[in-house]
Amino acid sequence: MTRDGLEPTPPLDGVSSAVMFVRQHWRILLAGGLGTGVLVVLVGLFAHRQWSVESRFLAQSRRGGNNLSQLAAQFGVTAPSADGQQTPQFFADLVVSREILRRVVRAPLDTGAPPTAWIASLLAVVQPDSARAEEETVRQLGSRVESEVSPKTGVVTLRVRIPSAAAATALNARLLALLDEFNRDTRRTQSTAERQFTEVRQAQLREELRRTEDSIQRFLEVNRSGTTSSPELKFIYDRLQRSVQLKQQVYGNMAQAFEQARIDEVRDTPVITVIEAPHRPARPQSRQLAVKGILGTVIGMVLAVVWSLLRPAFRVRLSTSEPRA
Repeated sequence: MTRDGLEPTPPLDGVSSAVMFVRQHWRILLAGGLGTGVLVVLVGLFAHRQWSVESRFLAQSRRGGNNLSQLAAQFGVTAPSADGQQTPQFFADLVVSREILRRVVRAPLDTGAPPTAWIASLLAVVQPDSARAEEETVRQLGSRVESEVSPKTGVVTLRVRIPSAAAATALNARLLALLDEFNRDTRRTQSTAERQFTEVRQAQLREELRRTEDSIQRFLEVNRSGTTSSPELKFIYDRLQRSVQLKQQVYGNMAQAFEQARIDEVRDTPVITVIEAPHRPARPQSRQLAVKGILGTVIGMVLAVVWSLLRPAFRVRLSTSEPRA
């Protein structure tokens, strides 16, 4: 009991303090939450609609049996294989690489109706310098192009999202064409290098094989009586014969690799198989205004709570900083 005969007021717990805080500042909380939520929805309504276009493709591996790698290993040379690097993830990373995106940016898109569309105009990139404009366009385009690989099937999904249905469809098709063109050019360059190597090495092996055959010919001319009568002559003849057979086998493999390299150098078959071609969508991508509105309301109420808690401290600081008369 106190002196005046009244019971002391018990301290408030956390729930009671929260309820009292809401009662005292419900106007600020309501205004902050609804204001932020409405503002987020309005911004979403006035923003450009986004169109998402998907395509799926499967990368084709080169035919096995790279004779060049096997022959190079016989001579102590390690020839790197490109097939080990061209996995589905390699193609997924390549299609969204800056090199491919830069090629897209530098050429107009054929949307099927005049005028042709430029990526910089679609993304509203305005830069006085052409180099900066290209880099900015590539950067923004990189955030709108996605690729993912199915771990079970190896199918690569390419997704493009820009504010134009026709341009999104044309851009997706253009990326697939550039990916196939880039890989075919790379394979042709590699095949040209293989053809040049095998051509030089084939000439060297031809000379080595001819010298070995000449040596066995001279041996037979000197020993006209035959080699059956002398074990030593029989041993020398067998050794020369094995050397000729080995060089004939290596020369035959090199000739086969040379012909395969010549074929690959002029091969024009597609590198990727398009499973699902890009098609123009019937409706734009959902803006998810309800989710954004709820999230904006929650963020606004949190900011309102912070402001309500810090406002008394600001008032005290302002009152103490005022000059006294």
